[in-house]
Amino acid sequence: MNFSIVITTYNRLTLLKRAVRSACRQTFPCEVVVVDDCSTDGTQEYMQDLCSRVPQVIYHRNSENFGHSESVNQGVQIATGDWIKPLDDDDYLAIDCIEVMVDAIALRPQAVLCSAQALQVDENERPLYVTYSMGQGLVCYIPQEDIHRGMLLESHLSRSAKGN
Repeated sequence: MNFSIVITTYNRLTLLKRAVRSACRQTFPCEVVVVDDCSTDGTQEYMQDLCSRVPQVIYHRNSENFGHSESVNQGVQIATGDWIKPLDDDDYLAIDCIEVMVDAIALRPQAVLCSAQALQVDENERPLYVTYSMGQGLVCYIPQEDIHRGMLLESHLSRSAKGN
């Protein structure tokens, strides 16, 4: 099983560095694709230098500012992994995130989508919010025909937990 982590960025070099570092340090080896939406903050120079030193990292710079969705699509097209983990530049992964996802997928080979709980932290990495867990234990399987219903349920439960 091959994983690609696709990171999109635009003018947030400091945050991007943390995201890329977390992707490159995964306990399960994976490709890291960074799509730059025409940043002007030194991202291009940083990424070119990084790519010359770290072979698992692929850098793509859009020819113009296309926006987040198109940048994600560009990254998915470039990625070679069987599985794609999208990551925004202001997010980062636990060191074993991909390994845990691989183990979960192995339990359900028919799975087409794998997700994880997210933990929102402050600037000192103190927890602020944890997304709602959809199942018991570490792995919950939603059959393909129920994916959209499950997403709607998760969204509703998440909003309810926040009091919205």
